[in-house]
Amino acid sequence: NDIISNPIDQYDADKMVFIKGGKFKFGSDNGLNRESPEHEVIIQSFLIDKNLVSVEDFRAYVNKTNYITEAELFGNAIVFNDSINSWKLVNGANWQFPLGNLNKIATPNHPVTQVSWNDALAYCEFYDKTLPTEVQWEFAASERGEKKNQLFYWGNDLIVNDEYMCNTWVSGYPHTIGSKDGFKYTSPIGHFKENSLGIFDMAGNVWEWCYNWH
Repeated sequence: NDIISNPIDQYDADKMVFIKGGKFKFGSDNGLNRESPEHEVIIQSFLIDKNLVSVEDFRAYVNKTNYITEAELFGNAIVFNDSINSWKLVNGANWQFPLGNLNKIATPNHPVTQVSWNDALAYCEFYDKTLPTEVQWEFAASERGEKKNQLFYWGNDLIVNDEYMCNTWVSGYPHTIGSKDGFKYTSPIGHFKENSLGIFDMAGNVWEWCYNWH
């Protein structure tokens, strides 16, 4: 849940990164049908958080607002069960207990999960921020478009010098969860190297909400 904020003249440089705008070829002619056609867009400068929203961050927000997430209202959430290689609706699964309330509590310095789009937007709005649009997220993830023609911001190989460059399901997605990267599920925020703009976890770790889609 990277988030952006305006205005851009005042911000905490320890927490956010200024992304200078520019022209950018958005989309792809070689990907999914919904990603085409590739076309040029002009992006205004914006700010984006350096890090994902942590469990600790989200807990502070809940403590201030008494916010109740949609998973808590529903009483359940979707969890990947690696013993049967399938997604399942699990009672008691929520941001505090991502795998269900019979499993361990979420680790404070890991990214918060089991939050809906509405939950993420509510969190952002409380701090006078918003979710990035898909164009903004891709612009930041590809380092202002400079790395758009490669798979990852560090190159095309997931493993460099025998080390995983990000936290990922190793193979057979979604049928195999691996831990060769050192983590079975999420990894601590900022554990892997940031991109050249100074933003962490722009590849791997967790899926991230955007304000819209292409």
